[in-house]
Amino acid sequence: MEEKGWIKLHRRSIESPLWKYAVNSHYHVLVPFWTYLLTSANWEEKKWYDGKNENIIPAGSLITSQRHLAEYFKVTRQTIRTCLKHLEKMKMITSKTTNKWTQVWIVNWGK
Repeated sequence: MEEKGWIKLHRRSIESPLWKYAVNSHYHVLVPFWTYLLTSANWEEKKWYDGKNENIIPAGSLITSQRHLAEYFKVTRQTIRTCLKHLEKMKMITSKTTNKWTQVWIVNWGK
């Protein structure tokens, strides 16, 4: 992963529904998970070969896997699936999962 650039994180983030939900539930991993997605998303369009096809991965999205995320955060894959569902319900991401990889799009990436 290239580590170029930066992201803006507003101070009022601690007042967001995501932050409040994470603090009041047993899903404390949600805030670092969200931050990981933001910092891992492509900052420019890139091409990615999945073994069969070349895919365009637009800025504001990333390719990962639930297995990788579970290992990285030291949680179960079910916890990762639940985190993805919560972020989708909050309209913060959209995602597409195959049996090998997951593509995540950050909603409002340009903001």
